[in-house]
Amino acid sequence: MTPLDPTPFLDATLRIAAVATGLGALEALAFPSKLRSLRPRHRLSSPLLVVQAGLCLALAAGVSPCFLPLPVLAIRLLRNRGERWGLDGSDQMQTLLWIALTVAMTTTDTGIRGVALAFVGLQALLAYTTAGLIKLRSEAWREGLALPRILGTRAYGNPTLAAWLAPRPRLSALVGWAVVALECLLPIGVFLGHRGRIASLASAALFHLVTGHVMGLSGFLLTFLAAWPGILYLACCTWGA
Repeated sequence: MTPLDPTPFLDATLRIAAVATGLGALEALAFPSKLRSLRPRHRLSSPLLVVQAGLCLALAAGVSPCFLPLPVLAIRLLRNRGERWGLDGSDQMQTLLWIALTVAMTTTDTGIRGVALAFVGLQALLAYTTAGLIKLRSEAWREGLALPRILGTRAYGNPTLAAWLAPRPRLSALVGWAVVALECLLPIGVFLGHRGRIASLASAALFHLVTGHVMGLSGFLLTFLAAWPGILYLACCTWGA
């Protein structure tokens, strides 16, 4: 059997990751309050974000010299280093994406590029599985208490929705169990043939879209969407198209 060419999957990951990171940089520039994640003394923050946005625009447009992902990764790491409140899942995934893309874009070896892409897919599956199992072990998630508490926080808050869910623990528990089921079953569903992949990823897209909107995580959907070609690559290599 001819080995599956990772190039189209990598190209999709590169372009989507570039859009996600570039939009994040532009948002931080347009809304200075978003720069809270950078240390106040980091005077180069705005110029760095301009550079990052420009590089990502070039990558998203198809200009992809092998060296371009490296400075994007370097700026991503600088921003991570200046984070005062910890990184959310999309920040961590973006870092992993750019590490893999930097490796993949510096070689023409199909095997290495395939390994880099598989790394992205495995990291995404691990992220879903870990998140689901942690929630499953949490009494607060099982009893419907977690969502109102999270939505009541300053960082990821939505006071209106938190106040509406608080007196409705059964509904909150139902939503919580749906999230747990999605995160735990998605890594299985993507390997259950074409229909399983469509159903799993469509459900995940809805989850990321709603979560990103409700919690104000603007890059949540696109960042994880950038990892999906890696998941599809793994699924196709394992069970075929």
